[in-house]
Amino acid sequence: MRSSYVMSLIIALAVGLWVVSAVVFPPVEKQDGDGKQSEASVMSVRVEPLNTEMITEKLSITGRTQASRETVLRAETSGKITEILVPKGTTVKKDQVLAKIEVKDRALRVKEAKENVARAEIEYNAAKSLSNKGFNSKIKLATTRTALESARTLLKQAEIDLANTEITAPYDGVLEEKHIEIGDFVSTGNPLLTVVDLDPMEAVAYVAEQNILGLKEGMPVSLSFLNDMIRTGEISFMASAAMDETRTFRIEMTTDNADYSIKDGLTVQIVIPVKEQAVHKILPSQLLLNDEGEVGIYVVDENNVVHFKPVTVIENAVDYTYIKKLTESEKLRLITVGQHFVKVGERVEAASPEKDGVQ
Repeated sequence: MRSSYVMSLIIALAVGLWVVSAVVFPPVEKQDGDGKQSEASVMSVRVEPLNTEMITEKLSITGRTQASRETVLRAETSGKITEILVPKGTTVKKDQVLAKIEVKDRALRVKEAKENVARAEIEYNAAKSLSNKGFNSKIKLATTRTALESARTLLKQAEIDLANTEITAPYDGVLEEKHIEIGDFVSTGNPLLTVVDLDPMEAVAYVAEQNILGLKEGMPVSLSFLNDMIRTGEISFMASAAMDETRTFRIEMTTDNADYSIKDGLTVQIVIPVKEQAVHKILPSQLLLNDEGEVGIYVVDENNVVHFKPVTVIENAVDYTYIKKLTESEKLRLITVGQHFVKVGERVEAASPEKDGVQ
C-alpha cells in the first residue's frame, strides 16, 4: 500500500516538471539561414490558376402573358339578335361574320334610297344641261345639286345601317366572350362579343430601377412556361416612369404565337441577356466567410502568401459558381484543398495538380 502511494507521488511530480519545462523553455521553431519559417512547419495546400471566361449576365424576372389586343364588339344599330354563327373559343378571321341582327325593313330603305339617288341624278343632269344652254338659272342648278347630295347621304346611311346588322371580326383572333343570346334585343352601344388577338402574344413584367438602365427595346428575351415550353421574343415596350407604389418599371415582351399554344394569363419566367462579363468559375464549396462576414475565396500570391479576396457572385448553380473576375487574378492562384485551415498572411507550400501528376 505504501509503495503504491510513493509510486503515484513520483508520477505526479514527473508530469508537473514536464509541464513547467514546456512553459519555461518553449520549443523553438527551426529557421533557415534567412530567418524564415522552415519547410517542415509550412502547411501544404493545393492550388489552381484563377482561369477567366466570358459569360452573358442575365436578368431573370417573373411575369404573365396577355393578349396583344382585346376588343369588345358593340351594337351599332338596334334590333333583335337572329343568329350567332361562331361558338365561344373559336378561332376567327378578319371580317368573318360572327352574329346577325334582324334586318327588318333596312334592305327596303336601301333600295328606296338608291332610287332616290338615281332620280336626283337625272334632275341634276337636266338642270345642268339647261343651265349650260342658258335656259335655267343658277339657283335651280344649285337646288338640284343639293338634292342629289342629300339623296347620296341618305343612301350611305341606309347602307351602313344595313351593314351594321352583321357583326364581323375586326382582326384574326379568338372569340373569347359572348355577351348575347339569340332573341336578345340590343340597342346601340350594347356589348355583343369579345375578340382577342393572341398572335403575337405579350408578356408583362416589372423591373427594379437598378436594372432598367441596362435594358432597351428590341433586346432578345427567353420565355419559359410551367409546362417546360420555351419561346423567344423581344422587348417591345418599356415604361418611361416608375410606378409610385413599387418604384418598378413595366416592360412588355412579344413572341410569335401562330398556333395559339400560349394562353392569356399564364405565369412566365423571363430571362434577358444583359451584358458580357468576365468571371471565374469555381466550386460552391470554395466560397468561405471571413471574420467580418464577407463572402470570398482564399488565394496565394507569387510568394505563396495567403490572402482572402471578397468576391461578387454572378450566378449560382448546383455544380459551380461564377464570381466576378478579380483585377489581379493573373498573379493569384485559388486554394482548392486546405483553404479551411490557412490564415491570412502566412506562407504555405502550394502544389498544383500538374505538379502532383494529376491531369
